[in-house]
Amino acid sequence: MKKTNIAILVTIIAIFCAVIVGGAELKTIHEWGVITVTLDDELANSILRDELESMPEHFYRVDFDPFANMGAIGGPLFFRIPMLDLAGKPVIYAYGDGEGSVDFILDIVFMQGAPLIFYPNAEIKKFSLVSYVQLFPDMLSWRGKILLGDTSDSVKMLGNDNEIVKSMRVDDAAVFNVKGKDGEEEYESFLYYDGVFRTFREADLFSSSAESVELRSTTYKDKKSWYVIDRTADDLDEEYIKIAHIAEIKAGEIKSADFVQIKVVDFREKIKQEFIAYGLYEAEAEAMLTVWHDGFFKNNGMYILNILDTADYTDRLKMYVLPEPSELVRVGVVLYLL
Repeated sequence: MKKTNIAILVTIIAIFCAVIVGGAELKTIHEWGVITVTLDDELANSILRDELESMPEHFYRVDFDPFANMGAIGGPLFFRIPMLDLAGKPVIYAYGDGEGSVDFILDIVFMQGAPLIFYPNAEIKKFSLVSYVQLFPDMLSWRGKILLGDTSDSVKMLGNDNEIVKSMRVDDAAVFNVKGKDGEEEYESFLYYDGVFRTFREADLFSSSAESVELRSTTYKDKKSWYVIDRTADDLDEEYIKIAHIAEIKAGEIKSADFVQIKVVDFREKIKQEFIAYGLYEAEAEAMLTVWHDGFFKNNGMYILNILDTADYTDRLKMYVLPEPSELVRVGVVLYLL
């Protein structure tokens, strides 16, 4: 125990010294991510398969196969439990002052869940008692350097021909530098991960039929950024979308009369401005909307889009960072497929 404490203290002192001596300082950590929620087991498994198959080849996969030993219900024990939430494509950016490098540690903990995909290389750990019970790791831990200023200009990053990777990169973000699994240096202007977890947050908030959506709880703490989206109409042009803003609805039942038709480009701009109001930079908001354009605006049927603030997002995906940034912004979107 004493050796562990000493090792932690030495690491913290090393990070502090790197910040002071190098002249570079970590100022800001920003993250955006999307949590896809559905009560439909078949749909959840389909989304998870698509996510696993769509990622670039150089991204790392966790060793266990979530579809191994498929049972009659549709998946192994962990994935049979109701309310599978998929943390889809969360992306972390760093910004700072000065020129040089800053040693960093950044940990992500999945509450009652597990990581699946990540890049650059991270250590996979078991953080909580639940992870030992479920036999899956529940934590990703990155350790390395954040390169600031001209230090980051000449590094070589992988996946320059991959559209997803290019969409996630933003100008002015610092470059993360970590050791790969084979000891080689890896560089990227973001940290990326995917995973699954259970929160039960949205399980009882909504029910739906062919004609309407019922908002069962009208006392949810923050309804200003909840939108019900309806793409079931046969005569709806691809340039348009029907939305109902929950904050403007007093009754529990959301009916067809509550929906307004709006151009997709206008709704996209509205959501972008909300992302910026929650703390993302414009380039980050654009990256999120580009990567998630089809998910946000082209899903079939009725679905719900909810923008989470930093506190609510952090409740679901814990983050621990050293050195501690002066600004931490984490903006998540819940995409609830009815």
